[in-house]
Amino acid sequence: MGAHGGSDMGAVMVAFERLKLDPEKFVRFALLRPRKISEEEKRHGTFNRRMIAASLDSLLITALIAPLVDFIYIKIYGMPTISIQEIATRAGQETQSGDALRAFLNEMQSSGFFDRWADNLRWQMLVWGVYTVLCWHYWSATPGKMLCRLKVIDAKTGGPLRPGQGILRALGYFISAVPLGLGFFWIGIDRKRRGWHDLFAGTLVVKTTATSAPVSGLPSDSPAPSAAE
Repeated sequence: MGAHGGSDMGAVMVAFERLKLDPEKFVRFALLRPRKISEEEKRHGTFNRRMIAASLDSLLITALIAPLVDFIYIKIYGMPTISIQEIATRAGQETQSGDALRAFLNEMQSSGFFDRWADNLRWQMLVWGVYTVLCWHYWSATPGKMLCRLKVIDAKTGGPLRPGQGILRALGYFISAVPLGLGFFWIGIDRKRRGWHDLFAGTLVVKTTATSAPVSGLPSDSPAPSAAE
């Protein structure tokens, strides 16, 4: 048994060598052992910290910005002529086949409720985009990131984002979100903790308590955020 086991192990090692695999990395992955994080990597905002910051920003938007946009929208376009409850009641009365969902959607379309909802959503997204880009431009962070001690910087210069760069990053959120949020989960995979929106806009998210050492990937003479920032 021992000799047989030894030959099996030898065959495994030969297979690793032919496939150019690192046995240590394979074992570490198989056992779900976390790899050692370098000092450089510790500078970047982790997936958990960034998700907490995003959650705080979402709460702020839901509690303050979204109601404000609704208020302004109603002031300009007036109150809706029909409520969602009335639409549901109509749909229930009109359908006899049990296809309540189709009747409900048809009623939303014919009553103009869906068009009004889509128009309001466009307003919400526009205001969110302007608010977020301005936060990045003036403070390098949204309130959620400030509370989590994070800031968004230009990956090349280490400085604040340019206006056009901020717009690209905001648009990049949609790129990250479309494939089931894979672009956001990429933060946990990338060594510099970049999501697809960061790669798209050329940005990095770093901790404001980081040391003054240059950020990896930046020219040695490029400014980098210091602990005072």
